[in-house]
Amino acid sequence: MDKISEIKSKLDIVYVVSRYVNLRKVGSRYVALCPFHNEKTPSFIVSPELQIFKCFGCGEGGDIFTFVQKIEKIDFGESLKILAKEAGVSLESKDFTQNKIKETVKDKILKVIEKSILIGQKYFWESENDSFRKYFFKKRKLNENIARIFSIGGFPNDRTFLIERLLKLGFSLKEIIGSGFCYPKNNKFGAEDRFSGRIIIPIRNDRGEFVGVSGRIVEEYTEENIIKNSGKYINSPETEVFKKSETIFGLFEAKEEIKKKGEVFLVEGQFDVLTSFKNGIKNIVCSSGTSLTEFQLRKLSRLAGKIFILFDSDEAGQKARLRVANLACSVDSDVFGLKVTKGKDLDEFLANGGDFNELKKESKNLFSLVAEEQISSVASKNTAEKEKVLKNLVDISSNFTPIRESEAIEKIVELTKKFFGVTLDKERITEKYKLTKFDTKKLDKKGKINLEENGDLDVRVLSYVLFIKSHPSIRFDLFSLIPLEKYLGGLGYLIKDFLYSDLTKKDVDSLQIERTDLEKLKLFLLEIEESSGGNENIALNNFKIILKNKVRNIIRSLNPEKDIVEINNLRKYLMI
Repeated sequence: MDKISEIKSKLDIVYVVSRYVNLRKVGSRYVALCPFHNEKTPSFIVSPELQIFKCFGCGEGGDIFTFVQKIEKIDFGESLKILAKEAGVSLESKDFTQNKIKETVKDKILKVIEKSILIGQKYFWESENDSFRKYFFKKRKLNENIARIFSIGGFPNDRTFLIERLLKLGFSLKEIIGSGFCYPKNNKFGAEDRFSGRIIIPIRNDRGEFVGVSGRIVEEYTEENIIKNSGKYINSPETEVFKKSETIFGLFEAKEEIKKKGEVFLVEGQFDVLTSFKNGIKNIVCSSGTSLTEFQLRKLSRLAGKIFILFDSDEAGQKARLRVANLACSVDSDVFGLKVTKGKDLDEFLANGGDFNELKKESKNLFSLVAEEQISSVASKNTAEKEKVLKNLVDISSNFTPIRESEAIEKIVELTKKFFGVTLDKERITEKYKLTKFDTKKLDKKGKINLEENGDLDVRVLSYVLFIKSHPSIRFDLFSLIPLEKYLGGLGYLIKDFLYSDLTKKDVDSLQIERTDLEKLKLFLLEIEESSGGNENIALNNFKIILKNKVRNIIRSLNPEKDIVEINNLRKYLMI
């Protein structure tokens, strides 16, 4: 057996993928929101039987090696090493691709970082200078268990403490500098330590590997000349293995709890995370030395249906919430906002006995919270300032799906009346601030699309019509907003193409259909696909058979006298 086959035999694709995506078992397969493109309903399928993944929205698919390559943005050689390590399979030089040199550099950097953190841990626990321990256990009121879980460490106030030890361990100067723990300096070692005199909080990637640290000054060192001109916190610089815009602190430790509860709390600092863990709140993370990015928010969205943004109540916290509100339209998760009103941050709030559950009860839809903060802040300002805020909020809302956009505008109207004393209607705001409106060219006088004038519905559109008709909880007139011209086409397009791509487009969200209902429709297609053995012609025929049966059932449920027109319209679909 070759190495690749051996690795595949030891690693289940469900296990590998679930480290990055929150999978849900449906029949014999697992489904999830695709990690490779933005979508509203799951089109990403993992098959334990075939040991492959496939997204019917963007087309990505393959085995465990392909998945790791795509999700980690690495080449095959690197994915081979990662999965071999997890599977406990030893590799020889002949097993690598021509990317061997690049892989070795990354591996060496990871080893430098790991060794540096171990050296820092040893100093934290064993040094006669107990200032780090006093700071962590007494001032921050944290415990040994948290220190062990997060591998807390520290370095003495000595610029060559770490570089000297790393060189003695056989690492090259280039590898050490490449790790970000030291930087070039004209001295006998050629470099100096970056985190001297600081307690360090290690940062892991999604696989649990150490990729960087955040270092904080401890009071005993603040007057020392060696670091007096440095900031309170400094973070590892960007390296071959550490990308700040993609890394989320605490995600490795919190991932299982996030998937279990279906929700995640995003806070501003590492100590907020540590104190929360101590208090039993383990589905909590923070960004790593940078403002939250869309990439990070989407990563959290793949794991949790609810995201709670918990930033400080000061002006900086308000600006941060406004920025995240702009990003929230890119994810399918519900995003809420929380404000800490007692204490300067969550760490202080919890350390002083604050009740996190009570704080959570005060959460609001993030846009509503941001809109209230922004509008109330200019209540006493001039008209130009007020209009600037309204324009900004309308710009944000215009990026939402039509339903959420409408809700956002209603909130703006409500808050404008409350804080400005002015009553505006949705149409006025839409017109004044040039909000994109629905295209009504295809609507009749009653606001519905005339199906007869838009041509015969093909199999794809028909399936959706029938699906809606067979679910009484869904108002059929909401179907009027669907732009049929986008879905008309030949029978050559299989229903699965419509299901896994068209249904995720923004304009379909105007149907106001529950996500669970869309998933039912997708499962209907999975049944057809599985019964067809992957043959498209068989799949299409099976679909037609099932569809005709649904039509017959609907006809039987109608009143032959009162519903004769609808019955006749349905009967023509039995001819497909």
